[in-house]
Amino acid sequence: MSGGAAAAAALGLGLLAACDRTEPAGVEPGLVASCAHHPDQPGNWSLTADLASSSACLEILSDDVTLDCAGHTISGAASGAGIRVVERARGRISGCTIRDFHDGIDLERSHDATLAGNTFRDNVRYGVYLLYGSGASLQSNHVEGNGDHGIFLRSSPDNTLDGNTARGNRNSGLYLSFSGTTGNLVANNVSFDNAFYGIYMGGGADTNVIRDNRVRDNAEGLRQHSAVENLYQGNLSERNTWGIRLLEGSDGNILRGNHVLENAFGIVLTGSESNLVHDNVFENEMNAMSDRPNLWNVEPACGGVANVLGGPCLGG
Repeated sequence: MSGGAAAAAALGLGLLAACDRTEPAGVEPGLVASCAHHPDQPGNWSLTADLASSSACLEILSDDVTLDCAGHTISGAASGAGIRVVERARGRISGCTIRDFHDGIDLERSHDATLAGNTFRDNVRYGVYLLYGSGASLQSNHVEGNGDHGIFLRSSPDNTLDGNTARGNRNSGLYLSFSGTTGNLVANNVSFDNAFYGIYMGGGADTNVIRDNRVRDNAEGLRQHSAVENLYQGNLSERNTWGIRLLEGSDGNILRGNHVLENAFGIVLTGSESNLVHDNVFENEMNAMSDRPNLWNVEPACGGVANVLGGPCLGG
């Protein structure tokens, strides 16, 4: 082989190094330079370049791993997960853009994980999939254009979703459902332009707090089906077809202090009873509808918590 041909071949192999799953020589511990270099020890790990894979890419193989993608992108080919975390604890992943996988990230049976400041976009199914996990904190992530849900919590209790943005996902922005999805805090998120639901609470998603979120320009802003005893407080639901909609056995919930504006339907309770709806602001084509016994006000009380307009009295 001539010297020029050998140089070209070496250059070609170098360009492929970040795309295959063969461990590159000379990579220092704590640095991730390919999809074969899985973080396997506690401590700080950083991506050194963009990564690409035709299947799954990284798997976290230890507890107490902190992975900083440093703004790099992990790209897939509609298969596997960009990052997979199974039965691990206290991990942190930040600064990643993960796109074009089956799922952006799968967190399975893992606990006390943190996802902060990541972007999950254009994945076939979910941006973030949390299955049988607890104690996770999802903060300031962006989930956009995923084929089903932006963020999906399934059978996962006691997690926090705070300050995330969900846009243009083909089903829901945020989706919580199935038995055991309890005690979660869903707060300060923005969910808009999703095909169906801004935030969806399904059967088994009970005793959660959904507060101070903004949902707009979805088919349904806040949707709940067959879940009980959730608190909806301080949310803004605007310019959806349905502002807040509780269906079929969604009993014993509290809806208070929400602004429900410019929707075709404001708050609609169907097949659901024993809900307390009070101190909300309505301005919709049809403000409220219910076909079962529900309580739409509270006894007058002054001097405690301010009402939604800032006044000193609630109820009456």
